[in-house]
Amino acid sequence: MRHGVKSVALSLGASGIVWQMNQNSPLLHAAPPTVPVTSTVGCGDAALAGFAVALARNLPPDETLRLATACGTANCLAAMPGGIQPREVERILPLVKIEQLAQSKMGEISEH
Repeated sequence: MRHGVKSVALSLGASGIVWQMNQNSPLLHAAPPTVPVTSTVGCGDAALAGFAVALARNLPPDETLRLATACGTANCLAAMPGGIQPREVERILPLVKIEQLAQSKMGEISEH
């Protein structure tokens, strides 16, 4: 962000997503529920689509991150990349845990 990027999202795989909407917003971490994985192909794309839908709907930051994480997680259950089922996204949404991280944690995350 110091170099001009407006928003940053980092996928942590099964450990979730870390997102900072802008320089003045809190650093958020979404932890998805554990699900049986069929495939992880396309999970990042599904999460990105979740971000796009949430932003188009003007959802608040925590709900934006929750939807993106639920979409990425639901993709793990799909028989083919991008074949997520809306009912799975709806089922997963309330199971995604959102926490605010201290800015000092960003350095720890970027080291991994």
